[in-house]
Amino acid sequence: MRVHNLHERVYDSDANSVGALIDSLATSEDRLWPTERWPPMRLDQPLTVGAKGGHGPIRYAVEQYISGRRVFFRFLAPRGFKGAHGFEVEPRGNRTVLRHVLQMETSGLALLSWPLVFRPLHDALIEDAFDKAAASIGRPAARPAGWSPYVRVLRAVFKAVRDSKHVNIMKLRHTTPHDLPFLLETEKRFARLGFVHSDDIFTHQQQMRDPDYAYYTVQERENPAGYVILRGLTSADRSLELKRIVIAEPGHGVGTQVLRAVIDKAFCEFLAHRLWLDVFEDNHRARHVYRSLGFVEENTPRKFFQNGDRQRLLIVMSMLESKHGHDLPCWRNGLR
Repeated sequence: MRVHNLHERVYDSDANSVGALIDSLATSEDRLWPTERWPPMRLDQPLTVGAKGGHGPIRYAVEQYISGRRVFFRFLAPRGFKGAHGFEVEPRGNRTVLRHVLQMETSGLALLSWPLVFRPLHDALIEDAFDKAAASIGRPAARPAGWSPYVRVLRAVFKAVRDSKHVNIMKLRHTTPHDLPFLLETEKRFARLGFVHSDDIFTHQQQMRDPDYAYYTVQERENPAGYVILRGLTSADRSLELKRIVIAEPGHGVGTQVLRAVIDKAFCEFLAHRLWLDVFEDNHRARHVYRSLGFVEENTPRKFFQNGDRQRLLIVMSMLESKHGHDLPCWRNGLR
């Protein structure tokens, strides 16, 4: 079945301003993809021809990229999706059209999954992206796009399936030297995208031997799925730092589940008085997750981190022992 899906919106802004939103895709400063409400777009390298990645179950590779003008991705999955999708801008007088085009041939199960599942979700996601674009250029939509009842049901079903998939099949275990290749590769990949700092193997080896640190690997069935680094185990004031949490394939709810287990471990096992972390100010998705689990932003002097030729602001967020809720059983999320 031939599919041609088109969305476009006109903005009272110049093409360079709107085109810059395309250039921000899949970065820590993504101003177009609606990561606050949908699985984030992730690529294995900066936006360039040949970069591979996707969002949720959709996988693709960058086939064409013209900075500030257009980017198109060739589908790699799911099976039965043969085609491409992408964003482009078109100047129109003093205004600019932002357009998303999806063209493909579907076959097999995709003949049903596209119209019944993927198309409604796709349409809602793109309209949310257009709303985010409007806000990013300083002209928020007067009437933001909403979700239909059908889309809300689909999202609820997928969330239930996703959550059940990870129940009792994941665990936190102590990291071993054999885990370091996975840890280093994953850390470097996300550091290139600007989401975390990175350390060399000697720093990690030294910290793993330091009693002030605790390293954990997130194990999913037979494979590592992420890692966690805690610091401050010997702190006299029982202030524990979540130094790093990295999930190899984010956007599936795994990070939230792991973070809940880390919170329980901090307060129930290590008897911390305070659990804190710092997060880049422009990492809005992470800040949203932390706030949803009870972290609050502290009114402390903020730190700047030099990232290439620019500075990025770090915000401290924390949770106190009194806010954890001792009436809740520890290890409530199936991670040990």
